[in-house]
Amino acid sequence: MRIDVLSKILEKGSILLSELVDETVKKKWTSFNDKFQKAKHLLKNIQFLSKKGIDALNKKSSKDSLSFFDQIVDQLQGYEV
Repeated sequence: MRIDVLSKILEKGSILLSELVDETVKKKWTSFNDKFQKAKHLLKNIQFLSKKGIDALNKKSSKDSLSFFDQIVDQLQGYEV
């Protein structure tokens, strides 16, 4: 599913959340929203680092490029689902 679609769903769901009385549903929704935000942030970081890595590689700086891709691996390994 696309991130922009999920963002809209979360936004509309947050509006409805205030009307829900079941605390379990509220907690699950909040947890889902937090996971989504973390994943979205991770994807943005990976996109940024990938671009920097490719740019460094195009400038013939393999050491810098490798550094950016190492950062990507570190972030992926540190990500908790």
